Amino acid sequence: MPLRNSRRPLRYVLLAAAIVCVVYLHQSIVYNERLRGGIFDYSDAEGGKFDYVEEDIPKGWGKTNKIHAIRSSYNWAKLPRRNAIPSTITLPKGKPHSLPRIQHVFPRESRATIIQLDSQRQAVRRSFQRCWKSYKKYAWMRDELSPISAAGKDTFGGWAATLIDSLDTLWILRLEDEFQDAVAAVATIDWANTTGTSCNIFETTIRHLGGLLAAYDLSDSKVLLDKAIELGDMLYAGFDTPNGMPPFWLDFESAKRGNLQADSNEPIASPGSLSLEFTRLSQITMDPKYYAAISRVTDLLEEHQNSTKIPGMWPTMVDMRNEKFDQRSFSIGALADSLYEYFPKMHALVGGLNPVYEKLSILSLDAITKYSLFRPMLADNADVLFAGDVYAGENGVNARQPEGQHLSCFAGGMYALSGRLFDREDHVDLGVRLARGCSYAYAAFPTGIMPEIFNMLPCDSLDGCEWDQEIWEKKGNQKLPKGFINARDPSYLLRPEAIESVFLLYRITGMVEFRDAAWDMFQSIQNATETEFGNARIDDVTVSDSPPNKRDSMEVRNFSFLSVALEFARAAHFDHQFKARITMAQHIFPLPSLSNDDGSLYKSGLLLRLCIISTAVVAIIVILGLIYGQLEALHQWINEALDNPRRPVQVEEKKKKPKKKPKKKGKEVITTDMCFAKSAEGVKRIGRKRLLDYLEGHFIAMHEAAGTGSGE
Repeated sequence: MPLRNSRRPLRYVLLAAAIVCVVYLHQSIVYNERLRGGIFDYSDAEGGKFDYVEEDIPKGWGKTNKIHAIRSSYNWAKLPRRNAIPSTITLPKGKPHSLPRIQHVFPRESRATIIQLDSQRQAVRRSFQRCWKSYKKYAWMRDELSPISAAGKDTFGGWAATLIDSLDTLWILRLEDEFQDAVAAVATIDWANTTGTSCNIFETTIRHLGGLLAAYDLSDSKVLLDKAIELGDMLYAGFDTPNGMPPFWLDFESAKRGNLQADSNEPIASPGSLSLEFTRLSQITMDPKYYAAISRVTDLLEEHQNSTKIPGMWPTMVDMRNEKFDQRSFSIGALADSLYEYFPKMHALVGGLNPVYEKLSILSLDAITKYSLFRPMLADNADVLFAGDVYAGENGVNARQPEGQHLSCFAGGMYALSGRLFDREDHVDLGVRLARGCSYAYAAFPTGIMPEIFNMLPCDSLDGCEWDQEIWEKKGNQKLPKGFINARDPSYLLRPEAIESVFLLYRITGMVEFRDAAWDMFQSIQNATETEFGNARIDDVTVSDSPPNKRDSMEVRNFSFLSVALEFARAAHFDHQFKARITMAQHIFPLPSLSNDDGSLYKSGLLLRLCIISTAVVAIIVILGLIYGQLEALHQWINEALDNPRRPVQVEEKKKKPKKKPKKKGKEVITTDMCFAKSAEGVKRIGRKRLLDYLEGHFIAMHEAAGTGSGE
């Protein structure tokens, strides 16, 4: 019968709905194949905005449409250039390469683990809120907060460095009111109103420009972009030198007169760590000038990479004015660290369209592995690595200095990220051992924190060596853990590199040991540095008989540390939100989805809940259909009743059981009014067969009426 056959399409619909929900529940959403302003085709971008999925962000949350930027009193964009940058340098174009997957595929955590991790996340949130409350009360719009005296001070030009540096953290923590207040404050910043006559190009780029761009990408707040463009134009003026290389300091008056020159002795990290921020600004604004400026620096680095005293690396100090790289001291720690860190991230940001970043990454990491990494001699024979300094001797013999630095703890994350991007599993393994090294150093000292700079007993190779108690007693410090010779600088400056590295290793490898290590680090740092108004740097992490002495300094990086720690605490939730990202210094912005799910952004919590609800509804419908078996017929019958409320139907009477009711002979006239009043009793009274016969007959009658044109 037609009605019976109509159930088959319904089954297909229900089955299709269930399949769709299952697919959405177990696969990521990869969308926006032509990203606006990201690593995809730039030709028709609309504002360069990243599209991404974020969990639990209500519509309209954090919007700052009513906040408008107040223009700075000096417009650097109108400053004429004396040394033009070639207009032929443009952003990489074309279809991005298919990059390998970076993040580990995480299984769903148990309920107990999720509860534990949520508790950790809330602890980090409370810590940040306490610091932010003090900053807002005692140091609002100042660069830093003094955590003991509860006062503000300016160390980065007086442009509210802590405020700008914390914008992305406020967004991630869902602190809407605080975020909007901060954006409103940023809108009033005048880049021409500063506490000094110059600014450090490197620091201003990674903290201020990076902070503005990261927060813009997360929030789409136009006022942040307006201020980023103003600042970008000011920093762009620093490239107006005879050879296009930026100086260490941007002297404002010299820049306005066109008299800037690159320095003859500056840290390699300064000119080499501007690429992410300048490239992203070009992507957003569709103005290639920022990318063109840093591309000339990149080309110079590539030109000299294999001609330095240690091929593959660059000396810590360089002569950018004369473009010489002939000094003999090499390191990936202070003064050089972020140079190497930016190469793999730039490769990802431009979608692999510029092969130079892959070349710079692989050659430099292979050189660092050969000349800089060392395995310490330890009593427990732990398989850990550290990155030391290298001096290139005049006789061709390189002297490795087994000196660890907190700043070089970023190397674990860099190796692991590069290993995934460039299909180098050996680099991933080295990243694991490097991250373990910093985690080991943290756990070794009484405060649970590693020193700023320390020396260790090195093995002859990365494969390890046997512990020699006699050698350590001769060279080591008996007050330090076994394996450590000295703590040349025993202080802790609230640096985030170590916890950031173990966070990245957990997200890349899924190894729970790094998740646990990061939480231990956070707790140790809180216990040793917490003050009434924030967190303070400490003088000596090696003391065990008394609390370490605190200094009245809470540098901007402390808020960065809390941001990274927060990301760790959130990392293990099964949604793994904010899955795709690049870090700029300690700032983040979403990285677009790639075709093979490298940076795919997982579905939002709302979609997850909708799928669960939809699946439940489908299940209920199926169960009801199995129980009553008449849902389709009842639905059609009610529609007929509404269309023809007075039409009588003659239905053959069904014999009743004699015990309940006497039998009735003949036919009973049943009207739709009788059944419509109490549809459930009506269906039961009429009986299934009689109802189907009636509906079928009525269906045929309607067709005949339609054919003759005389029907209702």
